[in-house]
Amino acid sequence: IDMSGTYLLSEDLNVGTWTPLGLGTSTPFTGTFDGNDKKITYSIPSSSNSGGLFYQNGTGGEIKNLRVAGSVTSSAVSVGGITGTNYGKISCCTSSVNVAGYQYAGGIAGLSETGTISQCVSTGNVSGFEHIGGIVGINKANIDRCYSSGTISGTGNCIGGIIGEWQGGSVDQCYSTATVSGTYPGGIIGTVAVSTGLSCTNSYARGKVSGTYAGGFIGYRYGGGATFTNCYATGT
Repeated sequence: IDMSGTYLLSEDLNVGTWTPLGLGTSTPFTGTFDGNDKKITYSIPSSSNSGGLFYQNGTGGEIKNLRVAGSVTSSAVSVGGITGTNYGKISCCTSSVNVAGYQYAGGIAGLSETGTISQCVSTGNVSGFEHIGGIVGINKANIDRCYSSGTISGTGNCIGGIIGEWQGGSVDQCYSTATVSGTYPGGIIGTVAVSTGLSCTNSYARGKVSGTYAGGFIGYRYGGGATFTNCYATGT
């Protein structure tokens, strides 16, 4: 596959056991992949590699209108239903992939460095050690209009219904009904990891949150620089 090409999915696919696109050459995807509201079902049954359907969505890469299902099991960092790491744009995607990783595991992306994740839904279970999120494990970019459900669990720190650990970017119009558990678990954000420059607006959590130092919306917050506007939690 040309990792800088333009693609339109024309039918549902069940590809069976899968190797993340770009993994073999450690090449990020920098093209456009339009799922056309079709579904790809895949399985990564036991891996020591990062990734998901894609190894990495690179700068300029766009993945949109795609549904994915199946499972990812990896002992590596940066695993997700759509991609291991995101630097580009992911929009209007739905994942029911069950993701099990070590660190940086998310229903959509394990790690989002730059770019955006917009209008995405994850209904699969996400589990691992720490930095586990319903949408993204560690987030440094912008997330808007995303939703998660399922069970989000970690045996370590920073477990969140939307974001495991929030290090940068903004969050807007996101909500979660996920069941979240771990250390510093939060209904939306497990840990706010920086003290300045973060903004969360118009977001809420309605799921059950349990564990050590659990919070309905945030599990743990460093400093006081992050702002929250019209945000709330009504879960248990």
